[in-house]
Amino acid sequence: MSTELLSSASPAKPRRLFVRQWAALILAWFLAWLLTGLWLSHERSQLRQHEGERLQATVQTLDGIVSQQLLGIQAALKTMASFYPQWRSGHLQEDGASLLSTLAETMPGVRVASIFDQQGRLLASSQAELVGSMHGDRAFFTAPQAQAQPDLLYISPPYRNLQGIYTMTLSRALFDAKGRFVGVAAIALDPEYFKLVLGTAQTSEDTWSVLIHIDGLLFSMLPHNEGWLGRNLLGYSGSLLQQHLASGGDQNILQGMSLVSGDERLTAIHTVKVNGLAMNKHLVVAIGRKVETLDLPWRQQVQMTVTGGLILCLVSGLGLGLWQRRMRSMDELREAQRRSERESAERMTLALEGADLSLWDWDLPSGRLQVDGRWHSMLGYGPDELPLHYSSWQDRLHPEDAGPTLRLLQDYLDGRRECYTTEFRLQHKDGHWVWVRANGRVMSRDAQGRPQRLVGTNLDISPAKRAEQTLQAQAQHTQAILDNMVDGVITIDAQGNIASFNASACRMFGYTPEEVLGRNVSLLMPEPESGRHDGYLRSFFRGQTPRVIGVGRDVNGRRKAGSIFPMSLAVSRIERDGQTLFIGLTRDITERKRAEAAIEKLAFNDPLTGLPNRRLLLDRLDQTLASRQRQGRHGAVVFIDLDNFKSLNDTLGHGMGDLLLQSIAKRLQSAVRAQDSVARWGGDEFVVLLQDLGADRAEAIRHAEAACEKLLRVLGQPYQLKDYLHHSTPSIGIVVWGAEDRSSEDLLKHADHAMYQAKAAGRNQLCFFDPVTQAAMADRAVLEADLRVALRNNQFELHLQPQVNHLGALTGAELLLRWRHPTRGWVSPAQFIPLAEQTGLIVPLGEWVLQQACFQLALWAEQPRMAGLTLAVNVSAHQFRQKGFLETVQNLLSRSGAPANRLKLELTESALVDDVEAVIALMGELNQLGVKLSLDDFGTGYSSLAYLKRLPLKQLKIDQSFVRDLLNEPNARSIAHAILQLGESLGLHVIAEGVETLEQRALLVEMGCLAFQGYLFSRPLPLADFIQLAREWQSQHKVQAPGSGQAKALHAPAALAETG
Repeated sequence: MSTELLSSASPAKPRRLFVRQWAALILAWFLAWLLTGLWLSHERSQLRQHEGERLQATVQTLDGIVSQQLLGIQAALKTMASFYPQWRSGHLQEDGASLLSTLAETMPGVRVASIFDQQGRLLASSQAELVGSMHGDRAFFTAPQAQAQPDLLYISPPYRNLQGIYTMTLSRALFDAKGRFVGVAAIALDPEYFKLVLGTAQTSEDTWSVLIHIDGLLFSMLPHNEGWLGRNLLGYSGSLLQQHLASGGDQNILQGMSLVSGDERLTAIHTVKVNGLAMNKHLVVAIGRKVETLDLPWRQQVQMTVTGGLILCLVSGLGLGLWQRRMRSMDELREAQRRSERESAERMTLALEGADLSLWDWDLPSGRLQVDGRWHSMLGYGPDELPLHYSSWQDRLHPEDAGPTLRLLQDYLDGRRECYTTEFRLQHKDGHWVWVRANGRVMSRDAQGRPQRLVGTNLDISPAKRAEQTLQAQAQHTQAILDNMVDGVITIDAQGNIASFNASACRMFGYTPEEVLGRNVSLLMPEPESGRHDGYLRSFFRGQTPRVIGVGRDVNGRRKAGSIFPMSLAVSRIERDGQTLFIGLTRDITERKRAEAAIEKLAFNDPLTGLPNRRLLLDRLDQTLASRQRQGRHGAVVFIDLDNFKSLNDTLGHGMGDLLLQSIAKRLQSAVRAQDSVARWGGDEFVVLLQDLGADRAEAIRHAEAACEKLLRVLGQPYQLKDYLHHSTPSIGIVVWGAEDRSSEDLLKHADHAMYQAKAAGRNQLCFFDPVTQAAMADRAVLEADLRVALRNNQFELHLQPQVNHLGALTGAELLLRWRHPTRGWVSPAQFIPLAEQTGLIVPLGEWVLQQACFQLALWAEQPRMAGLTLAVNVSAHQFRQKGFLETVQNLLSRSGAPANRLKLELTESALVDDVEAVIALMGELNQLGVKLSLDDFGTGYSSLAYLKRLPLKQLKIDQSFVRDLLNEPNARSIAHAILQLGESLGLHVIAEGVETLEQRALLVEMGCLAFQGYLFSRPLPLADFIQLAREWQSQHKVQAPGSGQAKALHAPAALAETG
């Protein structure tokens, strides 16, 4: 019984042991799979963390580029704001076009630079065709209009402009001197440039990058998707932008569904904030990659791990089963061993199949090759299609791989290598090449130690090679981007040594990559920064505030040849494999600096002569006044104007005028001391600032006079202008200043007045400032301004003085111009007529008088009592010589319908002096129109009988100066008598003006004068009073013969005129 119990218990004990062993193995499998799962999860987290850091570094680089661009645009807007007050009102486009075009052309990313007024009208632009358009409803204008702050940069949401171009505008409020809002300076961005910027972040085909306004509107993106431009991302619930803004942070790494691409993305988002730059809105840059693509290496790792784990589980389970089987029965050991060998072979086959390995066995003496089915299928052949010989393998080697592979094999067979492991390509049946990794070992040797049998495996590694090539292509793509970037990209390690150096950096600094890699970056810096750089790095790693990291700035670089050049620098910090790296973006800004220098030169120097311009002169004068007045030293401001410069331009052209101005500038510079300043004020005017003329005013005046006399001599020398020898003289005005408090504006005004005094004194002279003359000139200037206002506001009136014949009949009147000023009252013609002559206002003023005369004659022509009257109009010499005078008279007569034979034009002798032939021709044409011509103030000027007889005159007028002295001076009587005889001989009517007494009239009648004008008959009357006088005169008085009754006939109208 015990034997039965023993026999029954023995099999139970191994079974329990077997169960425990299987339980232990299953537990081991569970723990292994659990740890494997945890490890794979950790690997996935690490992969995404690493990719997030890489995206973060890339988006930081984009942040730096955009920040640099914003700073550059802010600087450009400040420049526009500083120049805007200097541009002339009404000429903003003309004055500002050069600056705005320079900014638009030289600054990357800038499409249009513009100036708007306070209603949003475009006043000046780098695109002149846009001037005048209204933009008052645009955000870039309404934002600064509603919230005008001096240094605030306004960033508008993206929009489509009037030309249909999708853009975004950055603007700045403009203020006048009192701080009031007057308009906006704006710069429109070019979206194509920002596509190039975003393109630097395209590290792979599944990467997208965007630039978004913080209000949600998308401005630029890559890959480009036109459908999303102008759509507000904040209008979509749960968008990545909403999550970023809701976090409250400036930078985030987010994972979620992307609205733009429609798939799950790992995205790095930054809100662009620039230190020292105030903005009303911010921009957001983001870079994202497809999660599915990111996880591809991890999924491959999972696949390989699961495959290996399954194989391991299978092997371990089979091993345990084999061990248990061997333990079951010692009796079946041999059978079990044979069975085990068969099973082992099967397991090997499974292992090889699981690992995708093919087995080969090469007999070296015969060359016979044995392979398994996987070897055939790897190359696309059936089991019987491929010859089983060494030569069949050799014939299918790639030509590039055959030599190296056979040499390596021979080295192994000869004992020069310890193992045979290599990679090569074999030709597939369909012609393509299969990458193979081969491992082999000598299994037997002959008595001499020569290899006889070589056994090994082949593994198809084509997928791995394709993945490797893909990675290489991506790396080459990234390197191509770096090599073709406009900016230099330099990577340095924590020790300051250069780790990478792209092609733009090579061109910029003149080094090849081999010359700088591994060397300290201070090699690229001038002193003193070169010697301080290592200290900056140590300070940074000790936790001190970084100087350049994350802060774009302009610095100097040093080229290989040793030359120093300006560049912009933006540095970002990244972590790679636990190591700190710094990425520097550099750009050569030499051209930008040159453009800024050119702009500054245009702002402060005259482009023709190279002298300081008005703006720079005022700045120097203000500085000089501030310093010299404190020291009690005197100086002088000298105002120089060239005499008759206009005639040179009119005769020889403006080119000769420019040559003269350049020659004068050189002479002025050579004639003054080093501490003195010469500037071109404008046109043909120059200003010289004489400094340090002494502490005594009298001494300063002597020094100033001596210096200006030298200038008169120097500038009075002849000028050789190409083949023409030109003589020019200056008129110089001088004002001396000392410790008294006087502004630069007053000094320049006084010097200008003194210069005009010199011109009035005969030109080619110098004159010191005289306050009395200044006051007179100031009054003249005020009167001139009032005269222009009077002409615009119709403040002039016409008075008429009757003209009568010797019988007492009214024959007509002379039109006399009167000016009733709203505050001065009546202004004497002796004051304003000469001023109108000097300023040229006599032309429009005279045309108005002619127009009124023609209008009045046309009205009288319809009234029988008034139709026979003539109107005499004084015509100045300047007006008479004006081109188109004849056409003006013709048009006025034609439009008004006035009878030409009732219009009398009175000319002075001065109108007849110049170009007598032209005057005679013009008078002849006027005479043909029927207009009568009278010579006014005859005998007071230059009268030549040689041409007087040729003039088509109808009347001579005896000047009132002869009539006034007619009774007292025999000479006056003789001249009056001669004029009357001359008129009779030439067949001309003669009228005497200024007749005030009956005695004068009687004597004139006795001499043969038949027409009169003067206070004896009537003073000049307003038009309405004259018409009343004329009607009463013609109704109450008849034509009477000369005699005693004639005095009575004349007295009544004169009395009426006095009361009227």
